[in-house]
Amino acid sequence: MHTLKLLLIAATFVCNSTFATADEVVGAVVGGSVISISGDSITIKSEKGEKSLAISSSTVVRGNAKSIAEVVVGAEVAVRCNAEGTGAVVIQVLPPIDKVVSGTVVSISETSITLNTEQGDETFAVTSDTVKKNWVAISEIKVGDKIAIRISADRKNATLINAKP
Repeated sequence: MHTLKLLLIAATFVCNSTFATADEVVGAVVGGSVISISGDSITIKSEKGEKSLAISSSTVVRGNAKSIAEVVVGAEVAVRCNAEGTGAVVIQVLPPIDKVVSGTVVSISETSITLNTEQGDETFAVTSDTVKKNWVAISEIKVGDKIAIRISADRKNATLINAKP
């Protein structure tokens, strides 16, 4: 799935290159997680290893960040390199990916749900933004039910509760 995501990002870069300069189009795309960032460099860990790239005032930041200052360690990025492969021309910051967990309901209320998962008991907030799938009222979900839920990247909120696994 990680490889598919990087291919989609690369395709996005190619499609957006119509208005790019020649040296922006020439460089390769490196994707992965930011493991360090400073005012003059970014280091990314991908499936192939670590890659450090220079950052300059002409580096463009797109996506879930609008400037270098908003790029954080742990963010998933795709970076278009310069022709030499040493500098970041464009940094595309990807939105955090929701995760899916499943388990047995330990407790449930109007505002939270606790599941017994592989990591132990985990509690997630249920908000007005939580999407309902296969249930209408929270009272339909019972302690002991085996369910799957999508949670936010920060592991705090239930973004979707599927009452039927």
